[in-house]
Amino acid sequence: MYNCPSVNKVKESRPELSRSEQELYRVWLEETFDQEHLQTEAGQPVSILSVGKRNELEGPDFFDGMIIIGNQLKKGKIEIHVDNSDWYNHGHHLDSNYNDVVLHVVINNEKNETIKTNNDNVIPILVLQNYVLEPVKNKACTGWKNVNIEKAQQLLERYGEQRLNKKSFLLKSKIESKDPEEVLYKGLLDVMGYSKNRAAFKKLAQAVPYKESLDIISEFPEEERIPVLEALYLGTGGLLEDNSKKYFNSIDYLNGLIKIWHKLKNAYNYESHSISWHFVKSRPANHPTVRILGLVQIIHNFFPSTLVKEWLKFVARHECPEDLYKWGAKYFQNPSGMWQNHPLLHKQNRNKIIGDKRLMDLFSNYLIPLAKSIGILKEKQEIRNNAICLSKSIKKGAVPNIIRKMFNRWDISTRKITSNNLLQGSIEFYRSWCKLDLCKLCPMEQYADQK
Repeated sequence: MYNCPSVNKVKESRPELSRSEQELYRVWLEETFDQEHLQTEAGQPVSILSVGKRNELEGPDFFDGMIIIGNQLKKGKIEIHVDNSDWYNHGHHLDSNYNDVVLHVVINNEKNETIKTNNDNVIPILVLQNYVLEPVKNKACTGWKNVNIEKAQQLLERYGEQRLNKKSFLLKSKIESKDPEEVLYKGLLDVMGYSKNRAAFKKLAQAVPYKESLDIISEFPEEERIPVLEALYLGTGGLLEDNSKKYFNSIDYLNGLIKIWHKLKNAYNYESHSISWHFVKSRPANHPTVRILGLVQIIHNFFPSTLVKEWLKFVARHECPEDLYKWGAKYFQNPSGMWQNHPLLHKQNRNKIIGDKRLMDLFSNYLIPLAKSIGILKEKQEIRNNAICLSKSIKKGAVPNIIRKMFNRWDISTRKITSNNLLQGSIEFYRSWCKLDLCKLCPMEQYADQK
């Protein structure tokens, strides 16, 4: 349940867990359940020799489990859900990665469904009924001192590599069935929408596929391409309607875009979509209208080439991180023209299309993992290796507050997060242990003294 590969978020690939899901995860790992008289739903006695090791990548939740069911010893993977029916709800019956699951552990089995794998194996079901969960009042690490910083950094470096592997796996599964250009395009719009308008930009990406936008502007002379793209995206997003005019500065220019939009609608069968855009409690620089106009600039910067094509060219000839920043600025930050004094936008200091933090999000969550996954799929070791090298050498982005708090408990300065890989590793470590309250099993404890 916890490692389902269908999630697509800019910050995290793993879905948010409900309280009951987090509790069940802890119960299984800490073995705080009554192990006497355990039986499968089919009535076979169960003895647990090992709950297994956590799978922090994609696929079943635990591997190397050892279970005796009836009189047979079974070794393999174990999947955990709150509801037995989630096996089918999450599509595990269609995924060959779940073929060697030996036990399905759940809390509820109201539908009394038989669980089968992709190769038609029947999986025994264990319903946990009697278990206890001690509340976590204080994080154990609040009592640590003298954490070995070098050992901590080494551990977090490994978690950074694991996080990259996880993101690459997710993108690899997508590009096996979809155009990599569209996958990266949707990732770009996800970053542009962060955080209040992520869902809205997702709908916009579905309504205006990347290749279609390129086909359309290829039919217009160069001086008309930016206005055409602006009309296409603003019109499709429903932002050229009367109730949106208050967000723009120049009515004359806006009316010109509306005329272009009506022509595009008729020529290419586009329509305005009812999308919920959020302007409230958002700085003017982050308004969706500004972000959409910025998206147009980025697409135009790449044209007539494409996002993935230019990115793979860069990764293949990778020289140093400084070149990466220059490349990112060229395509994602430097406007093509008509930006600082854009007639639609109210005057403000607007030197970049997107800020450094959003650019780092794009590199960490999409560009570098995508390059690695393409390198693996196409067996291009140079691209794969260069992507890994870039992930370790680029500078860190903004440190989230949850990571600052974690480091404060360890009594380590966040200045020790000296790279993007260390930051990504810190986030992955937090999600793997702190967020689930798995203090009893925390691997960082071995590097600290106890008060």
